[in-house]
Amino acid sequence: MSGFKHLQDDDYCFVCGRANPYGLKLSFDIDVPNKTVTTVFQPERRHQGWVNRLHGGILTAILDEVMVNAAYFLDLPAVTGQMSVRFRDPADTREKLIITGRIVETRAKFLKARAECRTASGKLIAQSDALLIRMPGGG
Repeated sequence: MSGFKHLQDDDYCFVCGRANPYGLKLSFDIDVPNKTVTTVFQPERRHQGWVNRLHGGILTAILDEVMVNAAYFLDLPAVTGQMSVRFRDPADTREKLIITGRIVETRAKFLKARAECRTASGKLIAQSDALLIRMPGGG
């Protein structure tokens, strides 16, 4: 765990970094009372796996990011220790997606988080659960 104590942000994160020319550059809306973070993602053809289908690895990265950011914005910095994803329906690269993450349990050394991805019309695309390892210095 000693390597985690010195994590730094250089704005190059693949999901949210503004300096990464290849990244997704997503931004987040924070709802502190409900302990949630939401982002909207409009996939492009370059994000596909199969024709017109979002690559599952990209969606997994976004699900991870909303859960970790939910912790971060609540002053509970953490990194992902374990994560599971259940894909419910394919995500069409031509359809806008809404991804929400939330903290569901807070413990001294870890957090439990949950995320989901839905289409703009509300169809469930994927769900994720994660165990986040708390970092020193948070609340």
